[in-house]
Amino acid sequence: MSNSHRLLVGVAAFVGFAPLALSAQEATNVTGTVTSSQAPVENVAVSIPELRIGGYTDQAGKYRITVPATANGRTVVLVARRVGYTPDSARITLSGGTLVQDLDLRTQATQLTGVIVTALGVVREKSTLGTAQQQLTTEDINVTKTQNLVEQAQGKVSCVQISGAGTPGGSTNFVIRGYNTFASNNQPLFIVDGIPVSNANRGGGLGNGYDFGNAISDINPEDVETMTILKGPNAAAIYGSRAQNGAVVITTKKGSASAGRVRTDASLLYTWEYPGRLPDYQNQYGQGAGGQFKYVDGAGGGICDGCDQSWGPKLDGRMIHQFTDGADTSVKSPWIAHPNNVKDFFNTGHTLSLNSAVSGGGERANARMSIGVDNVEGYVPNNSFQKPSALLTGTLNVNSKLQTTATLGYTRNNGKNRPGTGYGNSILEGFYWFGRQVDVNALR
Repeated sequence: MSNSHRLLVGVAAFVGFAPLALSAQEATNVTGTVTSSQAPVENVAVSIPELRIGGYTDQAGKYRITVPATANGRTVVLVARRVGYTPDSARITLSGGTLVQDLDLRTQATQLTGVIVTALGVVREKSTLGTAQQQLTTEDINVTKTQNLVEQAQGKVSCVQISGAGTPGGSTNFVIRGYNTFASNNQPLFIVDGIPVSNANRGGGLGNGYDFGNAISDINPEDVETMTILKGPNAAAIYGSRAQNGAVVITTKKGSASAGRVRTDASLLYTWEYPGRLPDYQNQYGQGAGGQFKYVDGAGGGICDGCDQSWGPKLDGRMIHQFTDGADTSVKSPWIAHPNNVKDFFNTGHTLSLNSAVSGGGERANARMSIGVDNVEGYVPNNSFQKPSALLTGTLNVNSKLQTTATLGYTRNNGKNRPGTGYGNSILEGFYWFGRQVDVNALR
């Protein structure tokens, strides 16, 4: 073969194999459209995880990924992801040139885990609010049982100070992030189902009086769905200046769609209580002053028998006429201490709480009704407290854009022989000036 013929064969061979060589070294352009329910979806992340490359779809749902030629010949997985959709994937083989692969996403129901109820019953995610907040669910609230809703939040919320009156049916003071002023109210604004409620104390005072509770203490804890505490002055941006000390948003329970079934709930609570800690008293000297005491009428007719302090004769067992000996002053009794006379004054308190509720409904209408009864026998003698309550809530979905809810509540407090408050009426104030020789059991 001549040299000219060899040259022609070589050129022909080069021309024939050139397209194959170029294809083997050409990058692969993966393109396509991402849709959902036959509509394009934008901002979808489309990637090839094993090659660590990807991109996003445009407004038309189209994407384009350029894969280097070094990956040609490999079979990889193409994945499309976006929040709210179930991911879709497809296996593709990279061979250079343009590769078209469409993907289809399905919508996915996503539950928001961090939502709270704000003004006018609006549900919003925690991350969208500009104020610190903490929410208690009905399970959190009822882990510990008391008759007072606010007291049940004690120890469960940070930066909150809760102090109660310690009496059945008494009020509770609720302070967020400490006291701001000595001159005015430091309590937050309470919102119950979108309605502001005063938590001011009914009765009582620094000097004397009786604590008749407050509006929040009338709410049955079993009827509460959530309690959200908005901390700091930023709560005023939502509820106004009345929330300058923060806000407590309470949402009560309502009925729900139950496919025609009726749900019933019932609870029973029994507790007993007794003063856990009392002051330490001296038991060396009895009633009187200057080491002297002689009882006649208890009104000053004797020697220091009108004194209430215990600075009288030493409690050494000497025979002295006392109030238990009657009018005959010749009758005398041993002058001895009764170390447990304060402890013996108190009884063991008993509390019985019964609660029941029924709820149910369909997609358009639902309702819930609850009844509760608290029966308290206090640790102070002859003190008792009863609180029957009822709550009826109904919801009607008029259409897809209009919903109406009505709530009717009833609470009645009946307290007998309520312990006094303040320095002048407090029971313990009386025991500060109580003769150590007095036998409380003899007074009964």
